[in-house]
Amino acid sequence: MISKALGYNEVNILVFLDELDQYRGDIESLIDRIHEIHRDDQFPRIKFIITTRMESGFPEKLQISDYVRLLPFNEKQVDELFQRYGLDLKFDKIMKNFCLDQWEIKKPLFCWMFSMVYGKAIYPIKYLSRTLLYQEFIHSVIIGKHLEEAKKYNFYKYYLKEKRILRNIAALKQIYLNGLSRKTLMKKLGSSI
Repeated sequence: MISKALGYNEVNILVFLDELDQYRGDIESLIDRIHEIHRDDQFPRIKFIITTRMESGFPEKLQISDYVRLLPFNEKQVDELFQRYGLDLKFDKIMKNFCLDQWEIKKPLFCWMFSMVYGKAIYPIKYLSRTLLYQEFIHSVIIGKHLEEAKKYNFYKYYLKEKRILRNIAALKQIYLNGLSRKTLMKKLGSSI
């Protein structure tokens, strides 16, 4: 998929593999594939970020010795993060106004994503579901590509397609809630991917 989209080796690529512990395939094969890509000269500027719940044997399976463990924030730390980003938000206000679960907003990555989306909003945000948060965050990553770099691989051609796919995924997530499977996603999106 990467090679189809880019086709050359001058681009910085960040691959984010979230919730590896939820992966239903063979983890060892996936890790082998990651190592193959790293050894391949076609993508010398590729980096991988892998998130997972720590399970016994995962560092060995991932062939890593060092890792960062993100522990949940407490309420004070959530407030401090928002204050550092210049946002007038407090833990209690988020719980009340945005219908998020306490365990969600205490996750450092989720909290940071929330602050990025909320802080860059043009209009005041009154409601932000998980689906909308992820859609807006991913969209901001896509639109945030450096334009000179993006011109090399026809950013505008892919931008509209990426935007349409993200909107379709968000709509399907609203319809299917937690029952959205990869199979259903592929069936519904069909050739638009």
